[in-house]
Amino acid sequence: MALYGETDVPGNVVITGAASGKAVANAFAKAKCSSLALLDLDEHGLSAVRASITEGQKGTASQAYLYTCDISNESSVIDTFRKIQHDLGRIDYAVNCAGVPGPEKPSHECDANDFDRTIAINLRGIFLCAREEIRMMKGQSLDAECYPGIPAVRSQRGAIVNIASGLGVAAMPNTTAYCASKAGVMALTRSDAVDYSSHRIRVNSVLPGATQTPMSHTNDTRRQAIEAVAVDVFTPMKRWGKAEEIADVCLFLCSNKASFVQGVAVPVDGGYLAM
Repeated sequence: MALYGETDVPGNVVITGAASGKAVANAFAKAKCSSLALLDLDEHGLSAVRASITEGQKGTASQAYLYTCDISNESSVIDTFRKIQHDLGRIDYAVNCAGVPGPEKPSHECDANDFDRTIAINLRGIFLCAREEIRMMKGQSLDAECYPGIPAVRSQRGAIVNIASGLGVAAMPNTTAYCASKAGVMALTRSDAVDYSSHRIRVNSVLPGATQTPMSHTNDTRRQAIEAVAVDVFTPMKRWGKAEEIADVCLFLCSNKASFVQGVAVPVDGGYLAM
């Protein structure tokens, strides 16, 4: 029996930071989401993700659209979402994954430009993308009117998942800019959830712990530092998370199975925040 049926995530999904979000894209494709709008600055990475989707589905299911977008640039984001609206007509789900690790320095050593860049991508970028996603979702019909089999009480105009971090709650040394940006994402998520509940738009965030992703493995020094502290000391399950484990929670939060879940921050961290 499949974990997700065809009525749980029908329609179209937007995934930002998709070049490093292959697991999220594949999760939606395997759940038979009709179309995937994949956004990133990394054109080669986007093509690789589309190839992965095609290979995984043997070319028979989800259609992937690629968009080169700088999420820290307002004009780039607005233009990209105009193209998405033209190409897809509506978006039913969005997973905002794009982010950077930021400078590994305490506040007194942190250059203001480096801090600003981290905020521009991790927080402002998610705001810009979520704003355009909400604008599209507000103007479209409920999904139950478009896709058969969705009970009226579970219907929605859209669902958004913002990728935050456990470091938005519990800090680690030398992560000032990153922690600030991810705490901001959590606050933005709660605010949007309150503002758009009446429009039947759900907004939630996911808080990954130490996860095997390109961001955590940018170099051996960074990987070893995370493993020595976050994994071996502060994660009760004593292992790295898998990107697919994060993707599964994103898929659930977007689906109609999570129809009464609103404004929450869901840790997916092997118990990190329970310590």
